[in-house]
Amino acid sequence: SNPYTTVGPMVTPGTYKITVTVGGKAESTTATVMPDPRFKVPEDYFTSNATNGEAVWNEYSALNQMLNRIHSIKEQMASVKKALDNDAEGMNNGKYKEVLNQMKTLTKHLASIKDTVYAKGVQHDVIEDDIHEFTKLHARYQNLMYSFFTPYGGVPTPVTMNTMQHLGGQLNNVLVRFNAVLTTDIPEYNKAALQEGAPTLFGGPIITVKK
Repeated sequence: SNPYTTVGPMVTPGTYKITVTVGGKAESTTATVMPDPRFKVPEDYFTSNATNGEAVWNEYSALNQMLNRIHSIKEQMASVKKALDNDAEGMNNGKYKEVLNQMKTLTKHLASIKDTVYAKGVQHDVIEDDIHEFTKLHARYQNLMYSFFTPYGGVPTPVTMNTMQHLGGQLNNVLVRFNAVLTTDIPEYNKAALQEGAPTLFGGPIITVKK
């Protein structure tokens, strides 16, 4: 009943098609979103908020996808290291020297990237713990998203738009660095792994922001 809170960017009033696919079978229906009659909001306000809110959501999703991918790669490397440790003789005679060197490089690059976007010292299940840490890119994107969630019928302010442009530039730089890991570091590791008989890593495709 509170018109000043929502769970995501508001869409522009209108009729929308909703499709749900389960087990390969798709069912569709339509839904009509009506403006709140208690408030007179210009349509272009809704359009601006929805368009920019979706753009921020897509950027934040790409950021989270990158963080999840970093976690996956690190888990894979931990499993590889455990497997190599089982070959005590090979480890002792330097059989996996280049693989281990490539893993160190990967670990260093991934840690550097993650540290620029995620405040690792924050206890994320403790309310307001972030006041003890400098805000990183991930937290700033969260705050930016909230500015598009409220208030009802609000329009992005110049400060919000400037913040969006600034964070978008930072995100682009971070994704360029991470995609370089996917296209350079991981292939270099996999090349060494194949030569030395070690498990390879899967980094996945490069990450882009949905337009």
